[in-house]
Parts: sequence; structure tokens; C-alpha cells
Amino acid sequence: MTPTPASHQEEALADTAPADETVVDSPGREILREIARGGLTGVIVGAVVVGFGGRIAMRVSTMLQPGAIGGITDNGNRIGDITAGGTLALVTVGMFIGAMAGIVWVVATPWLPAGGWRRAIVAVPLAMAVGTVGLIESDTGDFIQLHHDPKIVALLLALVGLVGLAFSLIDDLLERRLPHASARAGATALYSLVVAIGAFVVFPITLASYFGSSRAGVGLIAIALVVVGLATATWWLLRVDGHVHVHPPRTLAIVGRAALLLGALAGIGAGLPGVAGALGR
Repeated sequence: MTPTPASHQEEALADTAPADETVVDSPGREILREIARGGLTGVIVGAVVVGFGGRIAMRVSTMLQPGAIGGITDNGNRIGDITAGGTLALVTVGMFIGAMAGIVWVVATPWLPAGGWRRAIVAVPLAMAVGTVGLIESDTGDFIQLHHDPKIVALLLALVGLVGLAFSLIDDLLERRLPHASARAGATALYSLVVAIGAFVVFPITLASYFGSSRAGVGLIAIALVVVGLATATWWLLRVDGHVHVHPPRTLAIVGRAALLLGALAGIGAGLPGVAGALGR
């Protein structure tokens, strides 16, 4: 068939388009999908790693320190008791903690290496840097009952690192499996619901948990993550015009990655005293 003048014009525009840009059907919907994917990843990781993984870590801890069985933890639970109700509660709490971690993951992802093992390798120490301060608290009596066992402390640190690894791997899986928002109206509605819950419920609680913490150094983590979030939001706005650069502007990438690095360093500084206290030092 002979090309029409309009098709000639479209071909000419395609030939002259910048090499580092890709015209997308609906960048706003794709961003919606990315945010929802991070939230869904968080809920899955929270249920599996934080919930069931936390239950396994508790069981291993009692095996390492059987003398602690029967003691009462600071939150009122009996050490060594494994019940269906307790496990369900732990999984439920884990899902919400995972959703909160999903907020951090969503704003941090643009400044991490591309998906795959490179990103997974970076996500593990990042999770340990930012998440340890929320898990290991030296001012609780639990570690006294566990005799400041370094194996238990190492187990908890490994659990936090596993969260980072799981986030990277599950996010990659959902990226391949979830339908694009522009492909199905139902997908757009679902992603919109997930984003709305994250924006109006999870995000304010996550922000309050950081800025409201009395632990030294946590405020610096919060400030760094806010800067990371602003860099990510700016990147999203640049994409909404319909032309998506393969890479964000250099200056914006420097700001996002530098703020993420500072947040990780602040997390290490805030978490080390807790780890030292858990070890009895």
C-alpha cells in the first residue's frame, strides 16, 4: 500500500526523535503502576519475610537460648509460645511494616541500579542501614533474657537484609507479571486504589514514625528520605509530559543518590548503638 503523507510525516518524526527518549502511551498511568507495584511488593515482603520470617527467627532464638523460654518480653508475649493467633498477628503487623517499607522502596528505586542482581546486592545493605534502627533496640529487656547472644543479633540483622533482597526480587517479578495500566481499565482502578491507600494512610504514618522517633539520628534519616522523595517526585513530573528520557537528568540523579547515601549513613549511625546494646556492650 502506498504510504500517505501523514504516514510519511510520522516516519520522519520517528527518524528524527532523540535517541535517549521514548514516547509512551500514558506515562502517568505507568508511574501509577510503579508506585502500586512497590506497595504490593511491600505487603508481600511484609507477610512472608517480616511475618513468617520473624516467627522463624523467634523460634531459632529460643533454640539458641532455651533458658529464656517462659520469660515475658517487653510487649507482653511469652518467649517460646508459638500459637496460630500470635502468628496471624505477627503476619498482619508484618504486612503493615512491609507497606511502610514499600513507601521507602518506591522513592528509592529510581536511584538504585536497574533491576536484577545488581539492584539486589545494593538493596541488602541499604535495608540493613535504614531498617536496623527500627528492629534492634538496646533499651528493651528482651536481649537481657536472651543473654545478649551475638548469634541472635546476627540473625536479626540477616532478617533485615533479607527484606532488602526480597524487595528487589519480588519487585522484579511483579514488573514482569502485572498488566500495564493502559492495557486494562481494571488494572488502572486497582493501582489507583493501592496508591490512594498508600498516600492517605501508610505515607502519613511512615512519616510520623520517622519524625516522631526519639532515637538519636532517626530524624536525619527522615530528612534524607524526604529529599530522596522530592527528587523522585521531580523525576515523575518530568516523565508525565509524554517523553521519557532513558535516564533522569544528571543533576537530579546526583541529588537523589547522594540523599539516599546520606540516609543510609545516618541509618548506620542511628542503628549501631542499638546493636552494641543488644550485644551487651
